Amino acid sequence: MSIDLFSHHPLRIASVPNVLPQTRKGKRVHHASVYRWWARGVSGIKLETIIISGERYTSREALQQFFEAVTKARDGARESAVTSAKTPPPKSPAARRKSNRDAERALIQRGA
Repeated sequence: MSIDLFSHHPLRIASVPNVLPQTRKGKRVHHASVYRWWARGVSGIKLETIIISGERYTSREALQQFFEAVTKARDGARESAVTSAKTPPPKSPAARRKSNRDAERALIQRGA
């Protein structure tokens, strides 16, 4: 999605820290963080921007989409970490051989 100047609320990149809530320590988000969001991104997601008369802008809507996407990406990573934590550890070579022998015996008994 691109920023639509007529339906979105454009914001100069420099003014983004002024519209965001303060951090846990009661400070504003640093302007370097906003720069990083559109230049490098967070968790593979970049803040959408547009250049108007040589100055970079974003929008409240683009910020909302960016934060939602980053949250979803990080929550997904957390869910996959939880899922992998529940996966049993791999069997040792000796345990795999025993499982294979047991499976072969079971197949022979069934006549397969």
